[in-house]
Amino acid sequence: MKEVKFAQSDETILITGSTGTGKSRMAKRIHDHSSRASRRFLHVNLCNFSNELFQSELFGHVKGSFTGAGSDKKGFFERVGQGTLFLDELGEISMETQAKLLMVLEEGIFYPIGSTSPVSFDGRIIFATNKNLEKMVEKGTFREDLFFRIRTFELQMSSLKEMPDFKDIVEREFLNLKLNHSKSALILEAEALAFIESYDWPGNYRELLNVLNYVILMAQGAVKLSDFPSYLQKVCSAFESSDDYHSNLADFERRFLQRMLEKREFKINKTARETNISKVTLLAKIKKYDIKIETKNLKQRKA
Repeated sequence: MKEVKFAQSDETILITGSTGTGKSRMAKRIHDHSSRASRRFLHVNLCNFSNELFQSELFGHVKGSFTGAGSDKKGFFERVGQGTLFLDELGEISMETQAKLLMVLEEGIFYPIGSTSPVSFDGRIIFATNKNLEKMVEKGTFREDLFFRIRTFELQMSSLKEMPDFKDIVEREFLNLKLNHSKSALILEAEALAFIESYDWPGNYRELLNVLNYVILMAQGAVKLSDFPSYLQKVCSAFESSDDYHSNLADFERRFLQRMLEKREFKINKTARETNISKVTLLAKIKKYDIKIETKNLKQRKA
Protein backbone atom coordinates (compact mmCIF):
# COMPACT_ATOMS: atom_id res chain seq x y z
CA MET A 1 0.00 0.00 0.00
CA LYS A 2 1.07 3.58 -0.67
CA GLU A 3 1.24 4.56 3.00
CA VAL A 4 3.68 1.73 3.76
CA LYS A 5 6.02 2.90 1.00
CA PHE A 6 5.70 6.48 2.23
CA ALA A 7 6.55 5.34 5.75
CA GLN A 8 9.73 3.70 4.52
CA SER A 9 10.90 6.97 2.97
CA ASP A 10 11.66 10.10 4.96
CA GLU A 11 9.75 12.52 2.78
CA THR A 12 7.33 15.18 3.96
CA ILE A 13 3.78 13.85 3.53
CA LEU A 14 0.46 15.59 2.93
CA ILE A 15 -2.69 13.75 4.02
CA THR A 16 -5.93 15.12 2.59
CA GLY A 17 -9.56 14.18 3.10
CA SER A 18 -12.86 15.16 4.63
CA THR A 19 -13.36 15.51 8.36
CA GLY A 20 -13.43 12.18 10.16
CA THR A 21 -11.75 10.10 7.46
CA GLY A 22 -8.92 9.00 9.76
CA LYS A 23 -6.12 11.40 8.82
CA SER A 24 -4.71 11.39 12.35
CA ARG A 25 -4.74 7.59 12.50
CA MET A 26 -2.97 7.43 9.15
CA ALA A 27 -0.27 9.85 10.31
CA LYS A 28 0.38 7.74 13.41
CA ARG A 29 0.43 4.58 11.31
CA ILE A 30 3.06 6.08 8.99
CA HIS A 31 5.17 7.08 11.98
CA ASP A 32 4.86 3.63 13.57
CA HIS A 33 6.09 1.97 10.37
CA SER A 34 8.95 4.38 9.78
CA SER A 35 12.57 4.41 10.90
CA ARG A 36 11.53 7.04 13.46
CA ALA A 37 9.02 4.77 15.22
CA SER A 38 11.03 4.76 18.46
CA ARG A 39 11.13 8.58 18.48
CA ARG A 40 8.46 11.05 19.53
CA PHE A 41 5.21 11.57 17.64
CA LEU A 42 3.71 15.00 18.27
CA HIS A 43 0.21 15.77 17.00
CA VAL A 44 -0.35 19.52 16.74
CA ASN A 45 -3.74 20.90 15.70
CA LEU A 46 -2.94 24.24 14.12
CA CYS A 47 -6.39 25.61 15.02
CA ASN A 48 -5.77 25.35 18.74
CA PHE A 49 -3.62 28.45 19.25
CA SER A 50 -4.32 32.16 19.23
CA ASN A 51 -2.56 34.27 16.59
CA GLU A 52 -0.42 35.88 19.30
CA LEU A 53 1.00 32.60 20.59
CA PHE A 54 0.88 30.53 17.41
CA GLN A 55 4.44 30.96 16.15
CA SER A 56 5.83 30.80 19.67
CA GLU A 57 4.19 27.39 20.12
CA LEU A 58 5.63 26.12 16.85
CA PHE A 59 9.10 27.67 16.80
CA GLY A 60 9.68 28.70 20.42
CA HIS A 61 10.99 32.04 21.65
CA VAL A 62 13.85 33.58 23.59
CA LYS A 63 13.52 35.44 26.88
CA GLY A 64 12.35 39.04 26.47
CA SER A 65 11.28 38.64 22.82
CA PHE A 66 7.77 39.90 23.65
CA THR A 67 5.69 40.88 26.66
CA GLY A 68 5.27 37.83 28.86
CA ALA A 69 8.28 35.96 27.48
CA GLY A 70 9.97 35.61 30.86
CA SER A 71 12.19 32.72 29.84
CA ASP A 72 13.36 30.79 26.80
CA LYS A 73 10.83 28.31 25.42
CA LYS A 74 11.26 25.41 23.02
CA GLY A 75 8.58 25.07 20.35
CA PHE A 76 7.19 21.89 18.82
CA PHE A 77 9.80 21.89 16.05
CA GLU A 78 12.57 21.60 18.61
CA ARG A 79 10.75 19.41 21.11
CA VAL A 80 10.00 16.68 18.57
CA GLY A 81 13.73 16.01 18.16
CA GLN A 82 14.27 13.30 15.55
CA GLY A 83 10.66 12.18 15.73
CA THR A 84 7.59 12.97 13.61
CA LEU A 85 5.74 16.27 13.83
CA PHE A 86 2.14 15.92 12.65
CA LEU A 87 0.71 19.32 11.77
CA ASP A 88 -3.06 19.03 11.37
CA GLU A 89 -5.37 21.62 9.74
CA LEU A 90 -2.64 23.08 7.51
CA GLY A 91 -5.17 25.14 5.55
CA GLU A 92 -5.87 27.33 8.58
CA ILE A 93 -2.47 29.03 8.99
CA SER A 94 -1.40 32.51 7.89
CA MET A 95 0.76 33.28 4.87
CA GLU A 96 3.53 34.44 7.23
CA THR A 97 3.60 31.10 9.01
CA GLN A 98 3.47 29.31 5.66
CA ALA A 99 6.68 31.10 4.69
CA LYS A 100 8.39 29.91 7.85
CA LEU A 101 7.24 26.33 7.24
CA LEU A 102 8.70 26.53 3.75
CA MET A 103 12.05 27.60 5.23
CA VAL A 104 12.03 24.53 7.47
CA LEU A 105 11.31 22.26 4.51
CA GLU A 106 13.81 23.89 2.15
CA GLU A 107 16.68 24.68 4.51
CA GLY A 108 16.06 22.46 7.53
CA ILE A 109 16.24 25.39 9.95
CA PHE A 110 13.93 27.71 11.87
CA TYR A 111 14.29 30.77 14.08
CA PRO A 112 12.70 31.01 17.53
CA ILE A 113 10.92 34.33 18.00
CA GLY A 114 13.44 37.02 18.98
CA SER A 115 16.47 34.96 17.98
CA THR A 116 18.95 35.56 15.15
CA SER A 117 20.52 32.14 15.55
CA PRO A 118 19.01 29.34 13.42
CA VAL A 119 18.04 26.02 14.99
CA SER A 120 18.32 22.81 12.96
CA PHE A 121 15.20 20.72 12.49
CA ASP A 122 16.02 17.02 12.73
CA GLY A 123 12.54 15.52 12.52
CA ARG A 124 10.00 14.63 9.87
CA ILE A 125 6.81 16.53 9.08
CA ILE A 126 3.43 15.11 8.14
CA PHE A 127 0.76 17.65 7.19
CA ALA A 128 -3.00 17.12 7.04
CA THR A 129 -5.91 19.22 5.84
CA ASN A 130 -9.57 18.94 4.88
CA LYS A 131 -9.27 22.03 2.65
CA ASN A 132 -8.67 22.13 -1.10
CA LEU A 133 -5.21 23.68 -1.09
CA GLU A 134 -5.12 24.01 -4.88
CA LYS A 135 -8.19 26.25 -4.79
CA MET A 136 -6.65 28.21 -1.90
CA VAL A 137 -3.58 28.80 -4.07
CA GLU A 138 -5.83 30.12 -6.85
CA LYS A 139 -7.51 32.48 -4.37
CA GLY A 140 -4.16 33.67 -3.02
CA THR A 141 -4.69 32.33 0.51
CA PHE A 142 -2.08 29.57 0.33
CA ARG A 143 1.49 29.88 -0.94
CA GLU A 144 2.05 28.28 -4.32
CA ASP A 145 5.68 27.40 -3.55
CA LEU A 146 4.72 25.62 -0.33
CA PHE A 147 1.90 23.77 -2.08
CA PHE A 148 4.18 22.43 -4.82
CA ARG A 149 6.77 21.52 -2.20
CA ILE A 150 4.39 19.24 -0.26
CA ARG A 151 1.92 17.92 -2.84
CA THR A 152 4.08 15.13 -4.35
CA PHE A 153 3.80 12.68 -1.47
CA GLU A 154 0.06 13.05 -0.94
CA LEU A 155 -2.32 10.52 0.56
CA GLN A 156 -5.98 11.15 -0.21
CA MET A 157 -8.24 9.58 2.42
CA SER A 158 -11.47 8.14 1.06
CA SER A 159 -14.81 8.64 2.74
CA LEU A 160 -15.80 5.69 4.91
CA LYS A 161 -18.40 4.31 2.50
CA GLU A 162 -15.90 4.46 -0.39
CA MET A 163 -13.41 2.24 1.42
CA PRO A 164 -13.34 -1.24 -0.16
CA ASP A 165 -12.92 -2.85 3.26
CA PHE A 166 -15.82 -0.94 4.85
CA LYS A 167 -17.49 -4.13 6.15
CA ASP A 168 -14.21 -5.40 7.60
CA ILE A 169 -13.72 -2.05 9.34
CA VAL A 170 -17.17 -2.28 10.96
CA GLU A 171 -16.56 -5.86 12.07
CA ARG A 172 -13.09 -5.09 13.46
CA GLU A 173 -14.06 -1.92 15.32
CA PHE A 174 -17.21 -3.47 16.78
CA LEU A 175 -15.16 -6.39 18.08
CA ASN A 176 -12.46 -4.15 19.56
CA LEU A 177 -14.91 -1.73 21.18
CA LYS A 178 -17.16 -4.37 22.72
CA LEU A 179 -14.10 -6.01 24.27
CA ASN A 180 -13.10 -2.60 25.68
CA HIS A 181 -16.57 -2.37 27.24
CA SER A 182 -16.35 -5.96 28.58
CA LYS A 183 -19.33 -6.97 26.43
CA SER A 184 -17.75 -9.75 24.36
CA ALA A 185 -21.09 -11.60 23.98
CA LEU A 186 -22.85 -8.59 22.42
CA ILE A 187 -23.99 -9.03 18.81
CA LEU A 188 -25.35 -6.78 16.09
CA GLU A 189 -28.86 -7.73 14.98
CA ALA A 190 -29.27 -8.12 11.21
CA GLU A 191 -31.35 -4.94 11.07
CA ALA A 192 -28.61 -2.98 12.85
CA LEU A 193 -25.94 -4.31 10.51
CA ALA A 194 -28.12 -3.56 7.49
CA PHE A 195 -28.64 0.00 8.72
CA ILE A 196 -24.89 0.50 9.26
CA GLU A 197 -24.28 -0.68 5.71
CA SER A 198 -26.97 1.58 4.22
CA TYR A 199 -26.21 4.79 6.18
CA ASP A 200 -24.03 7.38 4.41
CA TRP A 201 -21.77 8.17 7.42
CA PRO A 202 -21.15 11.86 6.61
CA GLY A 203 -18.88 12.07 9.67
CA ASN A 204 -16.88 9.15 8.30
CA TYR A 205 -14.61 7.05 10.52
CA ARG A 206 -14.99 9.29 13.55
CA GLU A 207 -18.79 9.14 13.42
CA LEU A 208 -18.76 5.34 13.05
CA LEU A 209 -16.55 4.92 16.13
CA ASN A 210 -18.73 7.27 18.18
CA VAL A 211 -21.93 5.47 17.15
CA LEU A 212 -20.48 2.01 17.81
CA ASN A 213 -19.31 3.16 21.24
CA TYR A 214 -22.81 4.45 21.97
CA VAL A 215 -24.74 1.36 20.87
CA ILE A 216 -22.36 -0.97 22.72
CA LEU A 217 -22.94 1.05 25.88
CA MET A 218 -26.73 1.13 25.48
CA ALA A 219 -27.50 -2.36 24.15
CA GLN A 220 -28.27 -5.46 26.16
CA GLY A 221 -27.54 -8.79 24.48
CA ALA A 222 -27.97 -7.56 20.92
CA VAL A 223 -27.77 -4.17 19.23
CA LYS A 224 -31.13 -3.10 17.75
CA LEU A 225 -32.17 -0.02 15.81
CA SER A 226 -33.65 1.44 18.99
CA ASP A 227 -30.15 1.46 20.54
CA PHE A 228 -28.78 4.01 18.06
CA PRO A 229 -28.34 7.63 19.24
CA SER A 230 -31.28 10.01 19.08
CA TYR A 231 -29.98 12.00 16.11
CA LEU A 232 -30.17 8.81 14.02
CA GLN A 233 -33.61 7.64 15.13
CA LYS A 234 -35.48 9.40 12.32
CA VAL A 235 -33.12 7.82 9.81
CA CYS A 236 -33.58 4.43 11.48
CA SER A 237 -37.38 4.82 11.34
CA ALA A 238 -37.29 5.74 7.66
CA PHE A 239 -35.03 2.76 6.98
CA GLU A 240 -37.33 0.41 8.91
CA SER A 241 -40.52 1.68 7.25
CA SER A 242 -39.22 1.59 3.67
CA ASP A 243 -41.20 -0.57 1.25
CA ASP A 244 -38.32 -2.92 0.54
CA TYR A 245 -37.09 -3.13 4.16
CA HIS A 246 -37.89 -6.80 4.72
CA SER A 247 -36.55 -8.01 1.38
CA ASN A 248 -33.40 -5.94 1.82
CA LEU A 249 -32.97 -7.24 5.36
CA ALA A 250 -33.25 -10.86 4.23
CA ASP A 251 -30.79 -10.24 1.40
CA PHE A 252 -28.38 -8.54 3.78
CA GLU A 253 -28.56 -11.37 6.32
CA ARG A 254 -27.91 -13.94 3.58
CA ARG A 255 -24.88 -12.01 2.29
CA PHE A 256 -23.63 -11.44 5.83
CA LEU A 257 -23.80 -15.14 6.74
CA GLN A 258 -22.19 -16.12 3.43
CA ARG A 259 -19.33 -13.73 4.11
CA MET A 260 -18.85 -14.88 7.72
CA LEU A 261 -18.78 -18.53 6.63
CA GLU A 262 -16.35 -17.91 3.79
CA LYS A 263 -13.96 -15.98 6.05
CA ARG A 264 -13.95 -18.98 8.42
CA GLU A 265 -13.65 -21.59 5.66
CA PHE A 266 -17.24 -22.75 6.27
CA LYS A 267 -16.38 -24.10 9.73
CA ILE A 268 -19.81 -24.17 11.38
CA ASN A 269 -18.77 -24.28 15.03
CA LYS A 270 -16.15 -21.57 14.57
CA THR A 271 -18.56 -19.29 12.69
CA ALA A 272 -21.29 -19.78 15.29
CA ARG A 273 -18.87 -19.10 18.13
CA GLU A 274 -17.22 -16.01 16.65
CA THR A 275 -20.48 -14.41 15.49
CA ASN A 276 -22.31 -15.27 18.73
CA ILE A 277 -25.02 -17.17 16.85
CA SER A 278 -26.10 -20.55 18.18
CA LYS A 279 -25.16 -23.49 16.00
CA VAL A 280 -28.82 -24.50 15.68
CA THR A 281 -29.78 -20.99 14.51
CA LEU A 282 -26.85 -20.81 12.11
CA LEU A 283 -27.72 -24.14 10.50
CA ALA A 284 -31.38 -23.08 10.21
CA LYS A 285 -30.40 -19.85 8.45
CA ILE A 286 -28.02 -21.70 6.13
CA LYS A 287 -30.97 -23.87 5.12
CA LYS A 288 -33.37 -20.91 4.90
CA TYR A 289 -31.12 -18.96 2.55
CA ASP A 290 -29.89 -22.03 0.67
CA ILE A 291 -26.26 -21.16 1.35
CA LYS A 292 -24.07 -23.72 -0.38
CA ILE A 293 -21.47 -25.43 1.76
CA GLU A 294 -18.92 -27.68 0.13
CA THR A 295 -19.68 -31.23 1.31
CA LYS A 296 -16.13 -32.45 0.83
CA ASN A 297 -14.41 -32.88 4.20
CA LEU A 298 -17.54 -31.56 5.93
CA LYS A 299 -16.57 -33.18 9.21
CA GLN A 300 -13.31 -31.24 9.24
CA ARG A 301 -15.11 -28.02 8.28
CA LYS A 302 -17.50 -28.36 11.19
CA ALA A 303 -14.60 -28.62 13.63
